[in-house]
Amino acid sequence: MPISPTEKLSLHIDLTEAVRHTFGLTISRRLAKSGIVKLDLERQSRGLSGGHGNNGIAGLVKQTPYSIGYVELAYAISNKLTQGRVQNKEGEFVKASLESVTAAAAEYAQDMPESFRVSITDAPGRLAYPISSFTWLLVPEKLNDKNKLASLRDFLKWALTDGQKLTDELMYAPLPAAVIAREEKILSMLQ
Repeated sequence: MPISPTEKLSLHIDLTEAVRHTFGLTISRRLAKSGIVKLDLERQSRGLSGGHGNNGIAGLVKQTPYSIGYVELAYAISNKLTQGRVQNKEGEFVKASLESVTAAAAEYAQDMPESFRVSITDAPGRLAYPISSFTWLLVPEKLNDKNKLASLRDFLKWALTDGQKLTDELMYAPLPAAVIAREEKILSMLQ
């Protein structure tokens, strides 16, 4: 069944929220365990609300003294928003960038399951930005329509090769070569 644009938007928002929440809880637990800070995890997950989408969140943060927000990297870059550095698992303070998100993905390339179901949030690695995530495509293993199968294969092959050349222009982090190699292997198995 095709996914409607509204469902795609909802999936993106839910995924972004899940990454934020996962990272927040991971860091909160690490800080609380170390004794650096005492946190009320129940309260900590609430925060400000009312800003919808990147523009709404950015506007709310600008209006609220001492506030911190999280928007999509492409939005932050294109709007030249001030960014803080976030401490990663290695103790390094890393700024969000296309390179630091790719570095996070590269840390899991070799150990990634065949299903590609892996979180790169709070990845190890000195250069890895800790609030990172993949964007997934849900692809059927079998298609009865040979024309659709050929079109799907062609598109996915393009996305993994020539499409990767557009990532900078579109402000998306390119996939690490090791991830592309694994995906190309799976792509050849589509029926």
